[in-house]
Amino acid sequence: MESRKVNVYTAHLDYLNDAYYNVRGYDGSTWKEVTPPATVEELLRLNDLSWRDDAIKVFLNEARHDIPHTMPMCQARR
Repeated sequence: MESRKVNVYTAHLDYLNDAYYNVRGYDGSTWKEVTPPATVEELLRLNDLSWRDDAIKVFLNEARHDIPHTMPMCQARR
């Protein structure tokens, strides 16, 4: 890339309490069968337990500050 600066951010988002398992009928931490969330509000509450949204907000905030000082960026997550 001919001496270009590139920001690379990595993240390992919390897989515990991951709400998309709950909608499939499994607990995101124990993997035991559970009753899927009955409302969107319940699903969002479960999602908040994982801190995944918070981690992405931190990433976006850091990137927002770094972008003016560097070249392209990417984010890899697992």
